[in-house]
Amino acid sequence: MTGNSLTGRRALITGASEGIGAAIARQLAQAGVRVAVAARRAEPLGKLAREIDAVALPGDLAEFDQIGKIVSSAAKALGGLDILVNNAGIMLLSPIAEGRVDDWKRMFDLNVVSLLAATAAALPYLRAGTGGDIVNVASMAAIRVPSAAGAVYAATKSAVRAVSEGMRLEFASEGIRTIVVSPGLVATNIADSVSDPALREGVRSLQRDKAISADDVALAVLYAIAQPRNVQTTEITMMSIHQGRAGVG
Repeated sequence: MTGNSLTGRRALITGASEGIGAAIARQLAQAGVRVAVAARRAEPLGKLAREIDAVALPGDLAEFDQIGKIVSSAAKALGGLDILVNNAGIMLLSPIAEGRVDDWKRMFDLNVVSLLAATAAALPYLRAGTGGDIVNVASMAAIRVPSAAGAVYAATKSAVRAVSEGMRLEFASEGIRTIVVSPGLVATNIADSVSDPALREGVRSLQRDKAISADDVALAVLYAIAQPRNVQTTEITMMSIHQGRAGVG
């Protein structure tokens, strides 16, 4: 274990009603972090908050006017913010030829623009502390496009990696670290958002055979933010050994 105690630190995690976000919330709470969780689905969010003694903040990160309220509410409830985990995202798979412009906009709005807006809203609180952390959840799809149907999703995650590097360059001198976590296939319910039945079943089949768990990703996040404050973990890429052997992007 590193020398950077997380006890008493304050974190807001978006997209935390289930999957990776919920797993990160559990790991941070177990490490002594005071946690606020945000997501659209109020019922599972409230259940998680009760389980780990966190602050539940139901809201839609795709509605930009809600983002500032969510961040300020988290900071008020926790007495400040030291950690922001930008995990909220959506994966809408389709061939480019289908021209699903609304789906493309939804993905860019939630996966990229809301991440930027949440970061901007959280900055005053991160700056007020003794060194902050911004964790952006990207994807291995940003490094290698997994399929033609996943090209636009991959583009949003490539954008996450690009803006994360910009954040690192902009905020490092203030003691704020920016960390990108790029997992491959993860056993979550993200396939539920895939509208095409064949593509949806294809994702689920790959998840069954070649996925890591959400807890695996959460442990990577915990590792990165628990490093000594002078250590910057810029990016963690991770996938199941089975996914790597199969050459799945």
